[in-house]
Amino acid sequence: MDLARALVPVPVLAFGGCSVADYFLYIDETGNFDLNTNQAGATGYFGFGSAIYPAAHAEANLAGLLLRAELEHQGTSLPKGFHVKNDKWPVKTAMFKLIANQKPRIDTTLLYKPNIPSAISELEWQGIYQAALSQHLDRVCKAAFEPDDRVYLVVASFGTNKRATITRRVVTEVISGLANQITLCIWDAESCWGLQVADYVTWAIQRQLSRGDFGMYRTLISPLVHSLELPYGQEPGSPAPI
Repeated sequence: MDLARALVPVPVLAFGGCSVADYFLYIDETGNFDLNTNQAGATGYFGFGSAIYPAAHAEANLAGLLLRAELEHQGTSLPKGFHVKNDKWPVKTAMFKLIANQKPRIDTTLLYKPNIPSAISELEWQGIYQAALSQHLDRVCKAAFEPDDRVYLVVASFGTNKRATITRRVVTEVISGLANQITLCIWDAESCWGLQVADYVTWAIQRQLSRGDFGMYRTLISPLVHSLELPYGQEPGSPAPI
């Protein structure tokens, strides 16, 4: 198998402007809930990134499968699919090139944790999660979809049973306030190409925002980013907004 076969461009449909359409909105969270950003392992931001594909994106899914198979053929084991934090740089490079060819719509909302209002932070992780998700979905759904569009919101499976129960309630509450016809899909990330794309692009944006040194973001991912919202400001000393 030729790796180039997995990188062929797929048909791209325009977003918006249709009377009624179906879309898949794949969403991934980034960062952690530790408000002490000076602590080891704490992130400066918590937020969400999303990748939007039109309903007819079977060829995009197939291209992801072909890339995964070709990398296995070359000796790279990917039993659980692509995950940017675990994948080596040759895999990252191939993934970013394929994502650039597919041209999903990318949006991100990142909350700078030291500036999160106390009314939100006092609600602990649930409050931060709900604030970030609500701001992201409200903005993206208004910008990307018509009111009558049918949207499949695909979220990665949640962690522990306790967190899964709370998170499902929060997500359900957020989408109940949106105008679109939204169907919530909670799927395992390793089985879902779109979630793996959302994982990759969200990581790329977070890295570029915090370090400003990611060449593949500038050349491959930046053209796909329709919005980056920083409602509570930006980390002091970090690069200019992207």
